[in-house]
Amino acid sequence: MKVGLQLYTVREKFMEDPVNTLKTMSEIGYRYAETYNHNSDNEIKCFGYTSRELRRLSEDTGVKIISAHLGCYERATAMIRNLDHMKRTAEYYADAGCRYLVLAAEYFTSVDNVYSSCEAYNKVGEICRSNGLKFLYHNHFWDFKKVDGKAIMDIIVEGTSPDLVGIQEDAYWVSRGMIDPIEVIHRYGTRVKCLHQKDFPASEKEHMNIWSKLDESRFVTSDEVDQAVRHEEFTEIGTGILDIQGLIDAGNAVNAEYVFLEQDYTKLDIFDSIRLSFENYKKMKGLEI
Repeated sequence: MKVGLQLYTVREKFMEDPVNTLKTMSEIGYRYAETYNHNSDNEIKCFGYTSRELRRLSEDTGVKIISAHLGCYERATAMIRNLDHMKRTAEYYADAGCRYLVLAAEYFTSVDNVYSSCEAYNKVGEICRSNGLKFLYHNHFWDFKKVDGKAIMDIIVEGTSPDLVGIQEDAYWVSRGMIDPIEVIHRYGTRVKCLHQKDFPASEKEHMNIWSKLDESRFVTSDEVDQAVRHEEFTEIGTGILDIQGLIDAGNAVNAEYVFLEQDYTKLDIFDSIRLSFENYKKMKGLEI
């Protein structure tokens, strides 16, 4: 797999100086990036750039932007059903040079919501395919909550076409739901196109089970998740307790193409943080560095 960086990791630096931020990433060793847009239902442009400007930013800095996260919290359910909006979004990111269009999260509110979203994902996947993109769903811990006797992620995988919908497995969030992320990669096989990674600190091991702070019998909201997550529960790659090498091996076994570092929070200067993770990635086997 190739190593990339989710730009949410360097969000503050990027908003201050996008060019120098990407150049610093490139100097550290990151050659691939994934964008984010938390207002993607209202604004197609990412960071205010036209698609050609975003492509030029990538070309000028040596960091290829190959994936894009769409996130708008509870509004995602309506966004993915707005097919005209999704068509224009896919056209924008295809013109910017991306390969993947990723739904960052959906906060499901009912069992019917889960099943109807599978239909919507197939439709969005068809739009993406016609524009040379692959549509992916990015998981969180709540996607492994059981409804109708099955994990939500199992319903998504079974209810969508492999030709239209892939998975971006976030191994950290799978682990926070007390599910084995390596087993999940093997379970979904070639549906897993890329990974998100961060590490979990040993000092916080007693807090690994995020459901201990939430009611698993209910569908969670974004506010509830924000209140349950603590900044101390994140650490750099190779400094925590997750089996990063095992995850890389599993990703390679199913032909996943990229692993993106997404360091939501850190105690370090953010450039020191991503440098430490990259240096630890260099010690791993099976990565194109």
